[in-house]
Amino acid sequence: MKFDTKVVHAGITPDPTTGSIVPPIYQTATYVLPEVGRDLLDRFTGMLEDVAKIDRPPAIEGRQMSIVLEPRKGEPKTDDAEASDGAADAGTTPETSP
Repeated sequence: MKFDTKVVHAGITPDPTTGSIVPPIYQTATYVLPEVGRDLLDRFTGMLEDVAKIDRPPAIEGRQMSIVLEPRKGEPKTDDAEASDGAADAGTTPETSP
C-alpha cells in the first residue's frame, strides 16, 4: 500500500474472518417488468368496467406506466341479485312490517 492509503486506513483493524479493512459495497439491480404492471392495470380496469371505460390504453413513459379512464354515462351495471333484493325490501318499512 502507498503512504496515502495507509494514512486513510490508519487505526482500522482488519476483519478477522476476511482480512477486509473496508466495509463491503453491496451492488444491487432494479429490474423493469412492464408485463407485471400491465397485468395490474388490466385487473384494475376490469374491476371498474361498470363505472369507467378506457380513454387511453396503458402507456409507458420512462419508468412510469399510466392509463387514462373516463366515467361511463348513464346508470352503472348492477347484479341481478342486488336488484331483486332491493325490489323485495322496497315495500317493507319498520312501521308496516308484520
